Amino acid sequence: FFSSRRRHTRLLTVTGVQTCALPISGKYADAAAAYDKATGMLPAGPFGARAKLGGAMARISGGRTAEGEDALKKLSTDASQVAPLRAEATYQLFSLAQASGKNEDATKYLEQIFQLAPSSPWAQRAMAMRATVATPAAPAATAAPALQLPAPAK
Repeated sequence: FFSSRRRHTRLLTVTGVQTCALPISGKYADAAAAYDKATGMLPAGPFGARAKLGGAMARISGGRTAEGEDALKKLSTDASQVAPLRAEATYQLFSLAQASGKNEDATKYLEQIFQLAPSSPWAQRAMAMRATVATPAAPAATAAPALQLPAPAK
């Protein structure tokens, strides 16, 4: 979310390339810390929200799934954030729910994506993924009891 140039925010220096490269090298804890630092330095708005999203995904990738999922849920429901970012956070929640077999949650997240940003790339991805979410099987109709005929007379 940062360019390769150094950016000066509130007299502190953030190098976006370093922050974004940490997850690639498998240093998820360092990446989460760097994103948290960036979140504290950036003003509220899209850039700060992208840093929060990056931190959430670094936590998930580093095995701190519950923390990352909580952060994604906060972003997903934060009405002060822009709709496409909220849709992206919701899409990530959908992916987590689908991977863990929580189909009801996955379906709920898909619907939220379509409500938040129906023309976003996240809605397009969700539309493509919609068919892969297993829907609960309809209850089997109870079969009528078999007709009992009397035995033929001998």
